[in-house]
Amino acid sequence: MIKQTIKFAFRSFRKTAFMNALNVVSLTLGLSVFFLIALFLYQETSYEKDFRNRDNIYQVSTHFYNMGNLAWTSRNLEHVMNELPGIQRFTQFNHLGQGKVKLEDVEFDGLKVLLADSSFFEVFDFKFIAGNRSEVLDHAGMAVLNEEFALRLFGTLDVLGKTIYSNDKPYFISGVTEAPHFKTQLSFDVALTKTYSNALNATEWSSIGSYTYLLANPNSSQTNINAQLEILGKKYIYGELAKINSEISSFEKWKDESTYLGLFAEKLTDLRSKSETKNLLTPKLNVSQFNVLIIVGFAALLISTINFINLSTAKASVRAAEVGVKRVLGSSRRLLISQFMIEAFIQVFISALLALAIVETVINYSPNFMSGLVGYSVLHSAEWIVGLFLFIVLLSSVSGLYPAICLSSQRGVHWLRPRAMKSAFGVLNAAQFRKVATVVQFVLSIVLISGIITMFSQLDYLNKRDLGYGSSNVFILDNTYLLKEANEAFKNELARLSAVESVAYADHFPNQSDIVVLEFTIKDEEGREYPFINYRVDPSFFDVMKMDFALGGSFGKPSAMKEGSSSEKALFPVVLNETAVKAMGLEDPIGKVIDDSRQIVGVVRDFVFSDLRQGISPVMIAQRNSRPYYKMAVRMLPGSFDINPIEEVWSNFSDQKLKWYEFSANYNSLLAEENKTFNAVLTFSIFAVIISCIGLLGLAVFTIDQRIKEFGIRKVLGASITDIARLFSLDFVKLILVAFTLAVPVAIYGLNIWLNDFPDRIALSPLVFILTAAITLLIVLATIFLQSLKAGRLNPVETLRNE
Repeated sequence: MIKQTIKFAFRSFRKTAFMNALNVVSLTLGLSVFFLIALFLYQETSYEKDFRNRDNIYQVSTHFYNMGNLAWTSRNLEHVMNELPGIQRFTQFNHLGQGKVKLEDVEFDGLKVLLADSSFFEVFDFKFIAGNRSEVLDHAGMAVLNEEFALRLFGTLDVLGKTIYSNDKPYFISGVTEAPHFKTQLSFDVALTKTYSNALNATEWSSIGSYTYLLANPNSSQTNINAQLEILGKKYIYGELAKINSEISSFEKWKDESTYLGLFAEKLTDLRSKSETKNLLTPKLNVSQFNVLIIVGFAALLISTINFINLSTAKASVRAAEVGVKRVLGSSRRLLISQFMIEAFIQVFISALLALAIVETVINYSPNFMSGLVGYSVLHSAEWIVGLFLFIVLLSSVSGLYPAICLSSQRGVHWLRPRAMKSAFGVLNAAQFRKVATVVQFVLSIVLISGIITMFSQLDYLNKRDLGYGSSNVFILDNTYLLKEANEAFKNELARLSAVESVAYADHFPNQSDIVVLEFTIKDEEGREYPFINYRVDPSFFDVMKMDFALGGSFGKPSAMKEGSSSEKALFPVVLNETAVKAMGLEDPIGKVIDDSRQIVGVVRDFVFSDLRQGISPVMIAQRNSRPYYKMAVRMLPGSFDINPIEEVWSNFSDQKLKWYEFSANYNSLLAEENKTFNAVLTFSIFAVIISCIGLLGLAVFTIDQRIKEFGIRKVLGASITDIARLFSLDFVKLILVAFTLAVPVAIYGLNIWLNDFPDRIALSPLVFILTAAITLLIVLATIFLQSLKAGRLNPVETLRNE
């Protein structure tokens, strides 16, 4: 019976080949968008699934004075963590995001290098291809390679006992791990044995830089772990700091003060999506991007599903006679429903296979599409494949249910009467359903079109806005820390170059994505605290950056304390930005003393220095000290933007390769992140609009077939081709106008939510919706234009000859 039903299904497909082709194409496009975004969502929600104990692994983080929550901890923790009850193991390691490994004379740079202790692979149960998990980092000079890096380094996995070098120290390879199947924040290229500190050092509590993770017992909760960490902090951190700082009072009061330094735990599985802690191993998920892609993915799925149902009901409507004959000959309603459901399943299954093929091709052969957001294959895991199959079954059921129930609902004689379909179900009949479905499709399409226009306008505005500094013609030298005491001599030599306009060191530069910019608090003259971002720079920093001063100027030398003060401390000159002055309520800031020892000598105009979705915070710019690990900015004269003269000078000071990049790349990298979302939304929205147009085209073809005799009579009565075409098009235009009326409020609400993420944003303009309306009407009229002419050119002799 099933075999016969499937045979009938394919025979039906051949009879209405054009409509079925439209159905498959539109559903394939919609499912391609949905599957690609669904794969991205699955990737983001499956982080850490390789670790069996992931739900019991916690990161220990530090509330570090007034700088907020940081993922780093003190090295002292490795000596006291065993005092925590309810934990099985803990590990501490350092992460070198730009580490180096050398093999003979070949150096590999930019690697993820871990300096880990012997418990690392006990907490994180990576699968081992070679080596013993419990022994691979037991002694100094041992290294564990990731499978992919081992192949890159040696071309084979038979590498145990071989030697690599890091910082000129030899490490013999003791293990090789499998490449993680799922995404993880703990990914690495090579893990090296960490150098252990010998004993607990009281002064080390305020020095942080290591990552600490613990594996808790299954019955331990995050609340209990945090309570135990607080007890640990009270015993050691508070106990030591209270000895050397008499201003620290009781522990409870200290917790509310800016000098508080405490420990807390966060679940490993929450770090990627929920944590607000800074300097995590992996950047936090872009929630705005995530939400936008979810909306677009479900919009594409909904449009294609509605389109599928729409065309299915249109196709099924012309099969009323077939259904009537089958009912008269004794076919049961259940059998008819099964037939239509099987037909729907076949079409959905074919469309899904084609969509999965498209997605796999995009991922493997177009890695730049969506900027590599998706790294999983469509056959990535068994649960994903099972989920896909269940989804296909569900989609088939949903999309095939309405036409199946509609066509099997009446007795056979009913379907053999003229106009049977038009009288079925009253308001809920197929014709009314198709109109409602078309309106819903274009509501979604109009919202997507207006979203594209708004996103483009916002990104264009961000691209053209005044950043508060000049980014062109500036090189950032990234590894000048290698010069150590020779950094001033190097700076002086560069300043002598004829192509160089100005040179400055700074601890970081605006919009520098590889630096975690930390806040700290300072006090005004009345003791009130304010959060600030701190820069330490050369006096020439403002010339290199082309920053304008609203008041005052750059640094002078430290001066004596203000008159009447008993203190003999020097006043150190600082420059604030305009936002800082407003936040502190300073009307005449020049000369004012803040934080007891800092004197304001200038107010620089606000400049953009952080994430596009963060507002401009108060900034204090102080003069740098003599530390050698500052980066350098070199402004070249116009027409002289060439790195070669700088590299020649560098070669006289260091045998290491100079690392540099163009300063404009900082801000451009932030824009690139937003453009990544925009390009994905643009592509997917185009697909969604195409799907809507395919549905509209199918309905236009169906409508002509249904109204062919009506158009013939109108031509006999004197209607022109233009009259028929206008009448035919008007019905569809009315539906689009209804859709536009419903879409505008939805679009305004959604786009304002998206725009409100940007502190510096455009205003929603009526022009956006006028342009959206024009584009939509143009698309609709272009879609049905040929069909309109076809309706107008029908020969009444042909259409009425059987009447």
